[in-house]
Amino acid sequence: MSRVTRFLKRPATVVVELVLLTATLVLSTIIPSADGESGAAGAWAAADSLPARVGRQLGLDHLFTSPLFLALVTLALASLMIVLRDQTSRAWRLWRRAPGTAGGVGAPFRREATIAGVAWPGLPSTETRTRGSAGVWGSPLFHLGILLVVVAGLLRMLFGAEAVVDLMVGETLLPRADQYGRQWPGVLARPVALPVPVRLEELHVTRYASGEMKWVEGTVRLGLGPGSEVRAIAVNGPLRLGSQTLYLRSVGGAAALVEVLREGRVLGRHAILLRESAGRALGQAALGDGTILRAATRAGALGSLPDRVDLRAMRWGALVAVESVGLREAMTLPGGHRVVLSAVVPWAQLSARRDVASPLVYLGFSCACLGGLLMVAVVRVDSGVRLEQADGGVRLTVWMRPYRFAPLFAPSFEALWHERRATLEAAAGKGPGERS
Repeated sequence: MSRVTRFLKRPATVVVELVLLTATLVLSTIIPSADGESGAAGAWAAADSLPARVGRQLGLDHLFTSPLFLALVTLALASLMIVLRDQTSRAWRLWRRAPGTAGGVGAPFRREATIAGVAWPGLPSTETRTRGSAGVWGSPLFHLGILLVVVAGLLRMLFGAEAVVDLMVGETLLPRADQYGRQWPGVLARPVALPVPVRLEELHVTRYASGEMKWVEGTVRLGLGPGSEVRAIAVNGPLRLGSQTLYLRSVGGAAALVEVLREGRVLGRHAILLRESAGRALGQAALGDGTILRAATRAGALGSLPDRVDLRAMRWGALVAVESVGLREAMTLPGGHRVVLSAVVPWAQLSARRDVASPLVYLGFSCACLGGLLMVAVVRVDSGVRLEQADGGVRLTVWMRPYRFAPLFAPSFEALWHERRATLEAAAGKGPGERS
């Protein structure tokens, strides 16, 4: 066990762990995660290039959920625990240590002088002082904070869960796990399911003059019936629902609601979510008979919903109809089917998350910040003054031992030295046995 402990706390081991963790973070920014919902992740998963195939074989597209990453974090956690143990033991020893009375032997600041013509009653005498003792706990607190954050990350990886859903205004998200478009539960976690139904009541989008989205906010109704509650939700204003949190993401746009009719009878209703890209909003839906209906419109520069939608119908890869339609207008398909644009409503992507580690993360950051503050702003300093009878006078010894940032305390040492020497020289001017 001692060999394992020595190996884990060796500087070389810690450096290798940091290099591997840094490399993992760099790779995660280059390679899209397969656990995400972005288009880049889908493109990487479908790519047939050699780097993409090798990356998928090595599991580089799901780094943070891979056993290798878990093993690396566990190894770093073990090293951190051993370092924390050593730091705590050292801090406890320093906390209990007295300044010492050996004349400051080994102190970075130490000076002696003999003042002739003065006698000091009660010699020899020694005065010691310690200030800033709390600073010795800075390093243990800092490492404890890092340890708590790492433990929180492991808990989130194992027991946390996240899910996303595309929700239109007027649509209700039921408290079931199958309501979401995609789930990412932790290794030991169950899927996300909110405790109450959530209905998206309103959605407001603010845009820049260029048309890019600036801000998204809205209101949701929690629960159904008379006892329901209306709450606000925004990109940076999530809702806490028990142990789970509901977020409003900054993606979304307009949804085209269409009805497929034949001889006045409704054969189906479809919602086409128009996702914005390069100034256009695009989406498509399968009508069920081999027909793909594609919709497009210009992204609203002022945040308003479009009043017309361009529809294109493809059947088995061939274009069969094209039409620009307004509300309640229709596009006719071969065979007598009519596609009616019944409404255009806003939609947004919401994310539900179960995070069991948030309190631990906040506690860890607090400990790390407090520890860093103690390390920088509070330094333990031992100082002492010793008076000894010498031939024809008194020998004065002044010393100071800062535990960090020693050069910064040179002026304090000089002030202490000149103050005590001036006191003895003033006493020498008044004659033997007299105090100044």
